[in-house]
Amino acid sequence: MTGSAAVATTVFGLAMVATILIGVLSARGRSKGLAEWSVSSRGLGVMFIWLLMAGETYTSFSFLGTAGWSYSFGAPILYLVAYLTVGFAVAYIVGPALWTYASRHSLISIADIAEFRFRSRPLGILVAVVGCSSCRTSRCRSRAWASSSTR
Repeated sequence: MTGSAAVATTVFGLAMVATILIGVLSARGRSKGLAEWSVSSRGLGVMFIWLLMAGETYTSFSFLGTAGWSYSFGAPILYLVAYLTVGFAVAYIVGPALWTYASRHSLISIADIAEFRFRSRPLGILVAVVGCSSCRTSRCRSRAWASSSTR
């Protein structure tokens, strides 16, 4: 291993150890349940969550994924930027109502909300399965698109 590779590996290793230590030390004294892991015990606030969601979508998808699609299929694909903007505007209005309802009844996921609201366990299972399968389907389509565009 050369000198610069050893330095880079050492810096990377120290960063990983520091990251693990920060994560472990910050978890002390907090409950370690599903609500803590998935919704951070509802302590982050609506505006912070909305900004996190917008930042993740607009950086990861709009500026990376949309650019690739536009290159392959042309400018009409840019409707996604407007579509995402409208989606977040609606989420800004509907999201706090869902958050309040879920918090009041100690619900964690959309499947939990559907099950509780309509008092139907099969409906909750259906919502969970449809949600998971739609994510899986979009990933499969993305992989198929990526493999067909590289040929």
